[in-house]
Amino acid sequence: MSSLAKVLQARGWQVSGSDLVASPRTAELERLGIKVALGHREENLDGAELVIFSSAIVRENVELAAARRRGLSIVPRLEMLRRLLQERESLGVAGTHGKSTTTAMLAFLLERAGALAPSFLVGASCPALGGNARWTEGRHLVAEIDESDGYFTELALDLAVITNIGVDHLNNYGCAEAVYRAFRRFAERSKRLVLNSDDGPSRRLRAELGGRSLTFGITQTADLVAAEIAQREMNTDFKLVFRGREVGEVSLPAPGRHNVYNALGALLAGWEIGLDFEQMGRALREFILPERRFQVLHHDGVVLVDDYAHLPEQIEANLAAIRAGWRPRRVIAIFQPHRFSRMESISASFVRCFDSVDRLIVTPIYPAGERPIPGVDAAVLVRALRARGKRVDYIDDREEIVASLRREVRPGDFLISFGAGDLWQVSRELAAAL
Repeated sequence: MSSLAKVLQARGWQVSGSDLVASPRTAELERLGIKVALGHREENLDGAELVIFSSAIVRENVELAAARRRGLSIVPRLEMLRRLLQERESLGVAGTHGKSTTTAMLAFLLERAGALAPSFLVGASCPALGGNARWTEGRHLVAEIDESDGYFTELALDLAVITNIGVDHLNNYGCAEAVYRAFRRFAERSKRLVLNSDDGPSRRLRAELGGRSLTFGITQTADLVAAEIAQREMNTDFKLVFRGREVGEVSLPAPGRHNVYNALGALLAGWEIGLDFEQMGRALREFILPERRFQVLHHDGVVLVDDYAHLPEQIEANLAAIRAGWRPRRVIAIFQPHRFSRMESISASFVRCFDSVDRLIVTPIYPAGERPIPGVDAAVLVRALRARGKRVDYIDDREEIVASLRREVRPGDFLISFGAGDLWQVSRELAAAL
């Protein structure tokens, strides 16, 4: 929502908004002259003509209800994005995970390797781009495409990258097959496609659409392949092989095979619009991961990383990158579950994804606006993890988490926090304490 607010302001609109709590993002918007009210109240709509709402806002929200009574125009966030995409050559990145990083990489490549001055909207602030949004006179608009509410099936893009198709947002879709069908509808409406050939549902999608796509991968045959992958701490090096011919080398300042996939998707999309592989490979050496994507907060005997990962596959990928790149004495993780509906639908997967962790702390579920669901509680996950033999504690107090870890950590330990809620505050308090 903040990226959309910035773009609309840059186009000359008078923009205001509301959020539940203050954050670095709301402070940034205020500095730009965008008024942000804390808390949702009817009077926040005074003077408004159009109300844009995110998928996190329930229909009964007091501001939405007031907007309906006042007869204001009301549109979902993705509908507003759709209108913007129609004004430019549209490049969108969708997928269950990896969207923000891949979108940022693609915008960065257009800017650095192609000198194309793209407009962009990314779901996380990216230091390499100077923020999470920009509106320019360039012909391209690069946007992260969210699948959570299903509205993305109404978009029609000039080029779509699908990073992967996993199981999430079952509160909206109901089952994995419904998630797949939504991605298929999205793909069918896109003129050109870039798909991950190592992802099973994406291979199925390509087969059902008759092969009208470009593919990238590591383990499967694809148009663009990463070969000879080698990771050392934050850097991952690999060779680019396009249709059997080596076309460049990449030294990516980002750890793990999951970031190799993100880079491959961005590189292949860049090639499809006319960029050169060798030039793009050189440009990626200067890329910086978006905020809260394996963000190193402390590195002095003990490494502390804050990460947005909140799905089992994301967590496993980050833990694998830690083991491969650092070989730490111990891996200690803090996990803040996100949404009651998510924990209800895929809680069993979270039991398995922490197998490589030596020590785990689980916090209460971050509701993200949802009401509690009877029987769905983080303590249930803790009991299941203990039954699996994991050393895990449930701690519901922020200060207690910081104090406990400060007493326990030793040189050689690697600490990482996982969560899409407000766990970043704990991570920064812990970094200050260390």
